[in-house]
Amino acid sequence: PPGQGRIWIAGHTPTVRRIRTYLLNERGVDRRALYVKGFWDRRGQ
Repeated sequence: PPGQGRIWIAGHTPTVRRIRTYLLNERGVDRRALYVKGFWDRRGQ
């Protein structure tokens, strides 16, 4: 559909960080279009 889309990501914290960085830096996605939530880091939090 036309218009600004949204991206929602949730998952393993280190993986989510890499995906977010890629989308922002390599794909030029507007930060306001992202919702990113990391879970399950090494500390078990």
